[in-house]
Amino acid sequence: MPEAVDRLQGPHRPFADVLPLDFVPLRLLLQPGGLRVELTRPDMLVGRHSEADIRLTVSDVSRRHCRFTFADGNWKVTDLNSLNGVYLNEERIHEANVYDGDKVRLGCLTFLVQFGQPARRGPQSEMLRRIADMLPPPEDGFEKRKAS
Repeated sequence: MPEAVDRLQGPHRPFADVLPLDFVPLRLLLQPGGLRVELTRPDMLVGRHSEADIRLTVSDVSRRHCRFTFADGNWKVTDLNSLNGVYLNEERIHEANVYDGDKVRLGCLTFLVQFGQPARRGPQSEMLRRIADMLPPPEDGFEKRKAS
């Protein structure tokens, strides 16, 4: 007979992928050409490698070229020691905040930066997040008991 669990169980999916409340998506528009790249998570790797979040299959883009991160209400681009560098408004940078209307060059590709609309959050999703934050972590042995 399975062992009774005497406490509430929280959501089964981790809330680590919940976006920050102030998150604003970032859009990169290829100049010229208009190819649009959407950055919809607060940490995205750009490069030629198959595991990059945004894959640019151009020979002068490094396998792990740069990283775009969103924190404290700002987007930042960080060069990951790429061979051909990251340029923000024609100036080579290692790390810098990006703003709406900036131009970012990765190898031979130049993108216009556009900010999207902030993600809408309903009262129900916020309530679930607060409840999950208050619940204690599952016991170490719980998964083992559940599997048997």
